[in-house]
Amino acid sequence: MKKYATLILILFAIQNLTAQKHYLEGFIVQTDGDTIKGFIGYNNWNDNPDYVNYRSTKEGQTIKYLPYEILAFGVNEDLFESSFVYYEISPRATEILKFNPDLQLEQKQVFLRILYKGEKTLALYKTHSGIDNFYIYYGDKYELLIYKKYLQTVDEKTLAKSNKKYLGQLLIYFQKCPELQSKIESASYSFQSLANVFAFYYAKCNNKSMAYKLKEEKDVLVWSIFGGITHQTLSFFNYMVVNESYAMEPSLSPAIGGALDITFRRSFKHWSLNSELMYTYIDTKNESNLVSGYESTSWILKYSYISMNNMFRYQYEFGKLQIFANFGMTNGYAISMQSIENTTNPITNETKTSDMGLDRKLEFGILYGIGGRFMKKYQFELRYQTSSGMSPYFTAPSGIRRWFILFSYRF
Repeated sequence: MKKYATLILILFAIQNLTAQKHYLEGFIVQTDGDTIKGFIGYNNWNDNPDYVNYRSTKEGQTIKYLPYEILAFGVNEDLFESSFVYYEISPRATEILKFNPDLQLEQKQVFLRILYKGEKTLALYKTHSGIDNFYIYYGDKYELLIYKKYLQTVDEKTLAKSNKKYLGQLLIYFQKCPELQSKIESASYSFQSLANVFAFYYAKCNNKSMAYKLKEEKDVLVWSIFGGITHQTLSFFNYMVVNESYAMEPSLSPAIGGALDITFRRSFKHWSLNSELMYTYIDTKNESNLVSGYESTSWILKYSYISMNNMFRYQYEFGKLQIFANFGMTNGYAISMQSIENTTNPITNETKTSDMGLDRKLEFGILYGIGGRFMKKYQFELRYQTSSGMSPYFTAPSGIRRWFILFSYRF
């Protein structure tokens, strides 16, 4: 098991080892206005980068540029401009808001991500703590669109309030396009909502002055079906005899289901969330002599489960082959249960049958997996899972360990 986990950790480490190796064709604009083409160290940034690495050739010497050293750079259809701006740092999650309506502004030279550029320009600065700050180019500089969430006590009740000055700023900015008024008034302080305002402007009011639009990336959704076999072992502790562990016979059964894999944008198609609905079945037994070898006792367990598995997946491409590793949680629900204890007297040949009382419907566990994918459709995986089993007794735990060999087809 340790070796298996080590393989997964090695695969995940590839993310850090390869993150700085993506040098793509791009350009920088120097402070004198000259544009120099070359290769940009592209990390598919989610927040705004503090610096950019440039090479004149792909394997050439790396030059690091800070925001005040260049005017702009572009790579992989991303465009960033350097600007000295104010940005708001107040938290926006409701559970950590404060009773402070005043803006918490900081200022520095940053790289702004350009979302729309033309007669009307929209830009974004996302802090490393995940706070979005949007800007319009007004006059001869970038102006922060003001938004702030805070707490306020009203009639002895604590309410979340918002400073939405950005709505008034946008109404002034687009005053020559009255068709936009209702869309602006309903706009939230988010990328998609503000981008919709600018998209409407360029579609209805001025469709000739847009010089650039950020190519929007979306999460990639892939459905699949899978089938395979699972080897299951089950053991009980303290159930029949105190301080004794009893192992049931191994069970081999099919495993089938369907899955949805969501590959996250801006992860170089490496990271995804894989959610599965799986059916498994366990059929096992054990026999033992408990009373000085006099009575023969056997246990028969038959359970079928529907499980929801949620796993994070890291994948890496080697030509037409992709290798991946999973880790996550499983939650199973027993749709049928049978736990029988048979006690046989060898002299009278009488058998007493009773229910063992192993009736816990929910099981919880963790799982790990490694596998490969060919031609993006055909997938093979080896997986290990350990879960809580069916014993409802805290002092007499049960444990199920499952090994899976799975084959999938992705649509």
